[in-house]
Amino acid sequence: MAKEEDYEIVSHRDVRKLKTELKALKEGKGADIIGLRDHLEELTERIDAMIDIFESAAAELREEDKEAEIIAKKIDPIFARLDSVDEQNKKIAHGLVAINEIVEEKLTQITDTAQVLARAQEEFRAKLNLLSDKIDGISSGAEPTIGMPLAGPPGPATGAPLPPPPGPPVGAPPGRSEIPRLKPRKKKHFLF
Repeated sequence: MAKEEDYEIVSHRDVRKLKTELKALKEGKGADIIGLRDHLEELTERIDAMIDIFESAAAELREEDKEAEIIAKKIDPIFARLDSVDEQNKKIAHGLVAINEIVEEKLTQITDTAQVLARAQEEFRAKLNLLSDKIDGISSGAEPTIGMPLAGPPGPATGAPLPPPPGPPVGAPPGRSEIPRLKPRKKKHFLF
């Protein structure tokens, strides 16, 4: 039995065309084989140049990766220190806020106390001025003008003689025999 070969029906015209092309190739006519060979060599050179570029880029990337690892090893302790400093700053900030709240609370207490003391001082001044006016009224011989009469020193009504008027205080300048009036002090404002 003969081997069956695959075949295909081709037109005579296609066969003739193929024969002429084959003959032209054998003779070096018709097709520019030399130009094709030059183009292939140029293409090969360009591909080789591209491969060289990719190889150098890969080498540089490997070097950069090594440098990045070295830098990361050097920077990691710095980041750890910065994290520690950040935690310390947070603690300090919380402490400062707490101190500020305490100071505001104490300042409010001091302000309230100062207001109470100022009111008490004003009341004391008013009472002292009233008392000074009463003393002035008694020393001038006039009756006190406020409220009930004071229980005065012994006098003609009680039958006892009056004591002599008070003299100037010891060490006082001559000519001043009256009781000095108290002058109100200026208010001083203090933080603490």
